[in-house]
Amino acid sequence: MLRKRWYLFPIIGVFVITLILGSFFDLQINTAIYDRYNGFGLFMAAFGETPVYLSFGILGFGFLFLLKKFKNVWIKVLLIVGIVGTLGCCIYFQGKHIFDVNAYNNKSLYWLGYLIAFFIYCIGFGLGYLLFKNTNVEAKKILFILLTLIVIEGLTQGVNQLTKIFMSRPRFRLLAELAQTNEYRNWWENGKAFRDSILGNNTTWPGTDVLITKEEFKSFPSGHMTNTFVMLPVLVALPMLNPNFKVKQEILIAISFVWCGVLAYSRMLVGAHFLSDVSVGSLVTLVLYFVINEIYIKLDKKFFPQAE
Repeated sequence: MLRKRWYLFPIIGVFVITLILGSFFDLQINTAIYDRYNGFGLFMAAFGETPVYLSFGILGFGFLFLLKKFKNVWIKVLLIVGIVGTLGCCIYFQGKHIFDVNAYNNKSLYWLGYLIAFFIYCIGFGLGYLLFKNTNVEAKKILFILLTLIVIEGLTQGVNQLTKIFMSRPRFRLLAELAQTNEYRNWWENGKAFRDSILGNNTTWPGTDVLITKEEFKSFPSGHMTNTFVMLPVLVALPMLNPNFKVKQEILIAISFVWCGVLAYSRMLVGAHFLSDVSVGSLVTLVLYFVINEIYIKLDKKFFPQAE
């Protein structure tokens, strides 16, 4: 997908440096900028991942576009699963994120979140129509690219969620609101003991009867960053899916990098993550993308030699 792989190295390098900085100054940085109910931070918490969910709509239309290109029943079934899967994931995850505890925290409006997410998917679906309507790329090549993007998304989220569960790092907002910054854990330290003490005692948020949940122990790594950086391979793939989309990869990479940088700051601003959380969350996607990209290039040369 990304032939000039060197583009990735400066980006990876930036997050390695911020990870090192976070290892020493995580607590100080969050203490200095913390604003739990900052409007910009809440907006980004709700909609920072929207570019990726827009891409789900693009992928969904891509699968629909390919339905008429293949006669094999099993491939058609795979494509239908792809359409339903991208739609379901967009509506559930984007919709849930808008009004959950990490964003606007209003369970009574979950239905509105799902409606907004459906609208986002439809916009992406429309962009998919523009992308695929005049493409002359071979159907098998399009399927190969779309499946590669799905694999990247699935693997990155799997690694992220398993790491969150294993590490159980407490979010800064929890430590700040409970006035227990002495319970701070660095990114390599396990927070299960503190988690069990809080959950086991049915601890509530100060001044309320709202129980603190296991969600407050999913700081490391940042799921927002892991998920949002998936837009990097999606943007890079657009000209491959339709050569008429003649855009420079450097510009696309810069756009995704700037957006993710703003999102990273917003996640620290509201106390959802530390600098090391957003750094590792980004590195999960970037490193896995680099590995999958190498595999993609080798398979692409083998099965589509005419494209070389």
